[in-house]
Formats: sequence, structure tokens, C-alpha cells
Amino acid sequence: MMMPLIAKGIEDDEFIKGAKEFVVPLETVAQGTGVQLTIENLGHYLNREGILDPLLKSLNVGRIALTLDI
Repeated sequence: MMMPLIAKGIEDDEFIKGAKEFVVPLETVAQGTGVQLTIENLGHYLNREGILDPLLKSLNVGRIALTLDI
């Protein structure tokens, strides 16, 4: 499953906080169902290492990863 996380006009820290609040609880769902969830690197925020790095490092289970479009 792909999760596009899209927002506009907010500070980076606010986006990271909101993204963590959305994504972190999904780890339990993903682990319980055996589903692999991915975050797509699109939009103003998720195309930047400074956003993706703290978001991905906040995850523990290994069931949520990054989708890379090429």
C-alpha cells in the first residue's frame, strides 16, 4: 500500500510531527496484518532528506518503507 502524505503551507517541523502522528500507529496495523506500507517521495515535503530522515528513523517495525519512483 502506498501512502501519499501531502500538505502545503506549513513549517517543516509541523509536517514531520503530523506525518509521524499519522504513520507511527500504522506500524502496528502493518505488523499485525503482514502488509508492507510505503511512503511515496512526492510533493514539497517528501522529496527532501531533512523531512524523510526523521520520519523514517521514528519507525521501528520495518513494515513501513520508502517508495522511490524512477
